[in-house]
Amino acid sequence: KATVSVLYWQQTMSRQTLPANQQRHDNVSVVRLKTGGCRFEIACYRNKAQSYRNNVEKDIGEVLQIERVFTNVSQGEFAKIEDVRKHLGPKIKKSKTLNDEELERAATLLILDTGVIQLNEKERQAELDGLLHDVATFIAEKSVHPETRRPYPVSMVLSSLQSLGFAPSTKKPAKTQALEAMKQLSAKGILQLERAPMLIRGTFTSSSYQACLDNIQKVPGVQVVNANFEKLAVEFMIPPDTFRAIDALVKDMKGGSLQVLVTAVAEGHEVEINEATVAKDVSPKGKKVEKAEEREEAHEVR
Repeated sequence: KATVSVLYWQQTMSRQTLPANQQRHDNVSVVRLKTGGCRFEIACYRNKAQSYRNNVEKDIGEVLQIERVFTNVSQGEFAKIEDVRKHLGPKIKKSKTLNDEELERAATLLILDTGVIQLNEKERQAELDGLLHDVATFIAEKSVHPETRRPYPVSMVLSSLQSLGFAPSTKKPAKTQALEAMKQLSAKGILQLERAPMLIRGTFTSSSYQACLDNIQKVPGVQVVNANFEKLAVEFMIPPDTFRAIDALVKDMKGGSLQVLVTAVAEGHEVEINEATVAKDVSPKGKKVEKAEEREEAHEVR
């Protein structure tokens, strides 16, 4: 009889429906935004929220399980539209002209863009491991040994970061953390390294050619690789932290433009310079040049 009672209870509960203001979702990734003392959440498919933010997934239908705003996804509690309008409305463009359905849809996008992705322990550890590898990869690609001028393998950088006790943070970009880690690794003598030089090309007018060349050469660490007076172009090897100073110098003289050919050059690698290998244009007019084709990016030394 006890078994029958339990079965009857389970069947009865399975037929019960949730209140109209509740809808439960399983196997979800929650994105949460707290504002005005209220908590707002959206239900996303696993791993899709981060893919959306990285511009990998652009179909919102593949990201959101439902275009509704919750106060608690795990309990299936929807947020009141009055609270959505009061606390999220001011953050949404032209929210006063939107009806309730349009406002809630806009609110889901706001939360998706600015909210905090809630991860379980396993997902959080996987994210930290991936971030640590990104930091190590950046260091390996953008630095060299001061004497040999050769890059370190990623595995060696990872080992050095562990010796340093480095702990990645999801609140900072991998590049920022890598630059900070490089300074600490060098300062503590764990790994001898310095930023790999950049290869840039300056193209100048006939009247500014010599003056620009002379002034750029005065910047510490700059080395002229090739100078072609007929084309009024010069290729320089420069420390990465001097790029802004050189950029400002060229803009002030209003006589040329700079192109980044290779962002990191290491010893033992041949770099063929091609007109299409243009990663960035910083001309005084501020014209933007399209990124080089993907096959040309292979010239960037890793």
